[in-house]
Amino acid sequence: MHIYLNGRIIREDEATLSINDRGFLLGDGVFETIRAYNGKPFLLNAHIKRLFIGLGRLSIKIKEKEDDISGIIRRLIELNGLKDAYIRITVSRGLCQRGIGTKDCSEPTVCINVKSFSPPDDTLYTEGVSVCFVKRKNLRLPEDSSIKHLSFLNYVLARLEVEEKGTFEGIMLNSAGHITECTTSNIFFVKENRIFTPSINTGILAGITRQVVIDLIRESNYELIEGEFFKNELFEAQEVFITNSLIELMPVSRVDDKELSSHSVTSRLLRLYRELISTECF
Repeated sequence: MHIYLNGRIIREDEATLSINDRGFLLGDGVFETIRAYNGKPFLLNAHIKRLFIGLGRLSIKIKEKEDDISGIIRRLIELNGLKDAYIRITVSRGLCQRGIGTKDCSEPTVCINVKSFSPPDDTLYTEGVSVCFVKRKNLRLPEDSSIKHLSFLNYVLARLEVEEKGTFEGIMLNSAGHITECTTSNIFFVKENRIFTPSINTGILAGITRQVVIDLIRESNYELIEGEFFKNELFEAQEVFITNSLIELMPVSRVDDKELSSHSVTSRLLRLYRELISTECF
């Protein structure tokens, strides 16, 4: 497979990084995950825009422009002969002097790799998945909602709880007890034909797929409520679904011990989301 690393497209097995890279040592950087259908990256411009917003927040300047990143991704998809693909853009601050100071740093490290992607089994979209609440708290600050940073340890620790319980995902609360997000996805729930999702103020990542789904909800004339919700409010829901770039909209069939049998609103929104994919990628 071919990847892009610091200005060059090379074979993956030729790639090397310094053990002193800040991404490795401190998780100092940002990343984006994108899905391609039919050889075409979906919502690419939105992902690249968020990447550069995050870089700006971290005061990391790369020589690649937005159009450069887009062109590199398309070239890698072509070189690797892929149709359904997983795209990962990773940028770290690069090499700096000892400590956590950011002065006297070298050029940032920019890596883009594209791999074959196998989508979730179709049965998951008809039967739904199980999720659980985890004890680990979401520590993200609201002002960091646009930074998809490399320092993912808090989510990794939450994921350990998910794996122990054997569920598909885990829901995280913040220090105030409000529902925020899952370890790798945003969450929505439906009550009395109204759709609810945690607001940016709770400390969530402003997901690209989340925003597209919000737009589809409004275009479909559902009432959308973004706010601060407690655990018990989710247990009162008729439907729950989670979203990210790789799983699209995934219906939830169980939250802890509560069973959910209805997926009608979720199915409608998933159909609209896939129509959008068809328009952009086919």
